[in-house]
Amino acid sequence: MRDMLRVLVGVTVASLACFLTGPAAAQQVPSYAQPLGDARLSGTVVRFEPGSYDLGLLDDRGFVDRIALHHGTIIVPIGIDLAPGMRVSVVGYNAGTSFVANEIDRDDRRAEPAWYDRWVAPHAAAAQNPPAPPIVNTPFP
Repeated sequence: MRDMLRVLVGVTVASLACFLTGPAAAQQVPSYAQPLGDARLSGTVVRFEPGSYDLGLLDDRGFVDRIALHHGTIIVPIGIDLAPGMRVSVVGYNAGTSFVANEIDRDDRRAEPAWYDRWVAPHAAAAQNPPAPPIVNTPFP
């Protein structure tokens, strides 16, 4: 009976110790740390002023997002001007009130026209190079 009481007291003390210490404190993020920036958004540009760092994007879910560009944001293809109606993909990170863009890619993927399968696909096989002529073994003189 006395041993059972010791075990019960020991288990109770151990449980209380674990309960009172609580979870470990979360590590604070250093002030110089930046997010990796691998979140992605796709949609259509609704507003952009050349030279500004602010872009409005109607994303694929139907929301208008505020995209913040920064010095060094990569726009692919290089040299294009973003314009309303342009379809783009944005890679960056969520900064609370805006989405910070590290890279903006013009999204040129479009469905093939209806005539493509009837006209181009069957003729593509015929447009291949003809087979090479057979090799004939001839004796050397």
